[in-house]
This record gives sequence, structure tokens and C-alpha cells, in this order.
Amino acid sequence: MEFRRVLFRSNTQHQVKTYDGQPLTIHINATGQRGAQMTARQTQERRLLFLGDSFTMATNLPQEQTFVSLVGQHLAQDRKSVV
Repeated sequence: MEFRRVLFRSNTQHQVKTYDGQPLTIHINATGQRGAQMTARQTQERRLLFLGDSFTMATNLPQEQTFVSLVGQHLAQDRKSVV
């Protein structure tokens, strides 16, 4: 397996491959994070932000399979937002 250092810039898309060689498009939003653009935070809204390394970014997985997304899906049941 080949590892390479990649710099993702804001508002870009990148073509990468999953661990099993499938093509995958990574979307980087305006804040430089993986995922969709964020909307303005509502007054009573609380958000959870994950900071980390390549394991947090999980560029080898579809967005919906990352642990950040899975935590977000779980918290969404309680009406909490993860960015």
C-alpha cells in the first residue's frame, strides 16, 4: 500500500481511492473540513467539532462511513449537530 502526503484546499474536490481500490470523491468545504458547506449556527444550536489526523479525515472511506459522520447520525437522533 502506498501512502502519500496530500494537502486539501478549501472549496475543492479530490479524486482518491478507497483501501479496496474503488474511486472516491472527497469534498472539502470553505472551512477546509471534509463534508458539505456549513450553515450559520442558530442561536440555541450546539455543534461538535472533530479535530484530528488522517484517521479523522478518513479519506479512504465514503463520507457516510467515517466515524465523524456515524457520531453525527447518532447525535442527530437527539437533534445535535456535528461539523
